[in-house]
Amino acid sequence: MLASDGVEGDHFGISVSIFGDYAIVGARGDDDNGYSSGAAYIFKLDGATWVEQTKLLASDGSGYDSFGLSVQISGGYAIIGAKYDDDNGNDSGSAYIFRLDGDSWVEQVKLLPSDGAQYDSFASSVSISGGYAIIGAQYDDDNGNDSGSAYIFRLDGDSWVEQVKLLASDGAQDDHLGSSVSLSGDYAVVGAKSNGNASGSAYIFKLDDDTWIEQAKLIASDNAAGDYFGCSVSISGAYAIVGAYGNDDNGEDSGSAYSFKLPSFFLLYC
Repeated sequence: MLASDGVEGDHFGISVSIFGDYAIVGARGDDDNGYSSGAAYIFKLDGATWVEQTKLLASDGSGYDSFGLSVQISGGYAIIGAKYDDDNGNDSGSAYIFRLDGDSWVEQVKLLPSDGAQYDSFASSVSISGGYAIIGAQYDDDNGNDSGSAYIFRLDGDSWVEQVKLLASDGAQDDHLGSSVSLSGDYAVVGAKSNGNASGSAYIFKLDDDTWIEQAKLIASDNAAGDYFGCSVSISGAYAIVGAYGNDDNGEDSGSAYSFKLPSFFLLYC
């Protein structure tokens, strides 16, 4: 896949997601709304060929927003992060949800946290699934400088409503909770890649009677400083996977990934 109007510095492919017959590709460096304002492209599978369907831009995009730095597509919705947007202060961040309407992708809403502040980097990471969206803000300061957080928004009719702000029960300065996020069913996983001298961790939250409850903290069985376990996460069905790009098993910073299984989230494989 290539962007039909791609040029030098667009960074097309900085983020990707696929669901059914649709794929979305972020291009954080696109300049249509100003230098590095960003864009995202939707591709649709037509037979055996992926065809570019549309180019998405933020309705209020501006230079250096980096719209498209994080993306996900699921069930007729696409969420796109712009973590350097300045609506709540410098680099406070925002996210946009687009909805598939017939053959067109229409911007439905721009999401901002109720307590957003400068340098939070809201939308460092995004995920959307089944009427819920989760958005990471890895430099939020509620549990100390750059401790991080994540926000859950719920679809209520045609509106997306902020439901809860997730914090780690043991969150601390420089943990960067929200550096990665993923949603599936009643579960959310949120990475804190710099927790514990950057050995890293990830937290599982479960939806219980309209409340998101921290259920488990995941740590690598062989964790070590600088592993950055939690730099990337994904959850689907009964399984969660967590990346650790700084793991040294195959040489310095060679990296690894760990799989965990519900309901106890015991380690399956690394």
